Amino acid sequence: MTFGQNAPLDPTIQYTDDIKAIKARLAELERAAGTPSTPTGFVTTDTTDGTGIITVSHGLGYTPTGIVATPRSTNHTQCRVDNITSTQFRYRAWDATGSTVNSTSIAFQWLPFR
Repeated sequence: MTFGQNAPLDPTIQYTDDIKAIKARLAELERAAGTPSTPTGFVTTDTTDGTGIITVSHGLGYTPTGIVATPRSTNHTQCRVDNITSTQFRYRAWDATGSTVNSTSIAFQWLPFR
């Protein structure tokens, strides 16, 4: 094994310059993606309508190719995102029995893809 300036780089070690470059690239991607209009970022808390749906105005400035969503409150365990546009999407919630969660305050986390 060689030590010192002539030692080969170990590909399993994260180097300071690499970390700086990665952080800079992440900042660029975040700026390009825009900021969601929800005040808490990518977490939304709202009340479903009579059919278990919340319409979210995302404010991204583009139409996401998809959105991954996950329930954050215990009153619903299943969800679906549909009707994605350049300004909004619909989130529908079901409980563990498969019944829609109607007229209920729920929280969920979501992540858009460009």
